Amino acid sequence: MAKSFVLGLLLVLVGVAADGGLSPHYYKETCPLAEHIIRQNVEAVVYRDPRMAASLLRLHFHDCFVLGCDASVLLDDADGIVSEKNAVPNLNSLRGFEVIDSIKAVLEEACPLTVSCADILAIVARDAVHLRGGPTWEVYSGRKDSLTASLSEANKRIPAPNFTLGMLISNFHDQGLDMVDLVSLSGSHTIGRSRCVSFKGRLYGQDPIEPFEEHDRHHRTSIVKMGSINVLTGEQGEVRHHCRYVNAYYH
Repeated sequence: MAKSFVLGLLLVLVGVAADGGLSPHYYKETCPLAEHIIRQNVEAVVYRDPRMAASLLRLHFHDCFVLGCDASVLLDDADGIVSEKNAVPNLNSLRGFEVIDSIKAVLEEACPLTVSCADILAIVARDAVHLRGGPTWEVYSGRKDSLTASLSEANKRIPAPNFTLGMLISNFHDQGLDMVDLVSLSGSHTIGRSRCVSFKGRLYGQDPIEPFEEHDRHHRTSIVKMGSINVLTGEQGEVRHHCRYVNAYYH
């Protein structure tokens, strides 16, 4: 049975970003075990609840599509911040926040105020996909966390179930993503396996390998590209102590 990273139609969710201030192995000196810690925690969660993999990937998408990949989606209502969790596409729909909280707590013990929540979301998404049989890719890190959230932008920017193709193309274009990215990322929150014999002839003809390899290549490129949307780096933003609150909340 061939493994597949199943594509569906984009509903509610739908680097190599050195020039955006991101870089590979960003935590090599400051928190060398960061990615290992994240991977171990994601493995444990996905083992207990395989569906959580898709939920964790979806968190990353819904974060990036609202003003950039800055972990604004994780913020709770507090001190004038109106949480994006209250947006129509997110309310009673997004899940996995407690997984991010748990990972952040372990990282804070190991490397206080070092690994951003935005980077955690990006790395968790990669690991969740890979653990469910999808491709893997190198996550470029160095994102900082936002100081605010935007309920209005969440309602505006996250694609709705009734979006037409034209609306989806326009929505992705606004994020700096093209048609290839739209096809590659659409429905990629649906992670799993299916019997290829039931549909491969209709989709790909007789070649059982190349189409999946090609999709994986496009997916890797597109998700890294998405992960660099409007990132905060350097002195911008902050590294939160707790992903649900900006650091000023504690002062």
